[in-house]
Amino acid sequence: MERFFACLVVVQSLAACADDAASCPALFDLALDGARTPAVAFEPDGLPEARVRVLIARSQHEIACGLSTVDGIPADVGMLFMLPSTYDWIINTEDNLFPIDMIFIRSNLTVVSVIAGAEAQSAAPRFATGPSHYLLEVNAGWAAANGVVADMPLRFDGFSP
Repeated sequence: MERFFACLVVVQSLAACADDAASCPALFDLALDGARTPAVAFEPDGLPEARVRVLIARSQHEIACGLSTVDGIPADVGMLFMLPSTYDWIINTEDNLFPIDMIFIRSNLTVVSVIAGAEAQSAAPRFATGPSHYLLEVNAGWAAANGVVADMPLRFDGFSP
């Protein structure tokens, strides 16, 4: 029952955003300022560090809107969702306009799982393989190209959760 309630809250939030797309901020109109831009840094075994600059969704409205207002993002940019609690989240890409990789992250800053190549505008539910507290969305193919896999450690640079 608890899982159903959390899903209902997410679905209602997404529906509210979809009903009022104009209220979703054009997040990528914001300047990403090099060294001061927040980033997530992954530490893959035997590979160079993989960094992605991030825009951070903290409020319920920002989380609901996500990447729904953009046609695409630069190769080295993603959106980090600060989810309201650690949970077995169910996410869809119904409002996304381009394919993405979804990287679910534990509160101890290790990867729970990666959903690679989630197609755009799909109502299909996407499940992490366990509880997560953060979700990072990047361009489809980014996770594989950078060796990101389950249980990989990472760190947040330039911001605090």
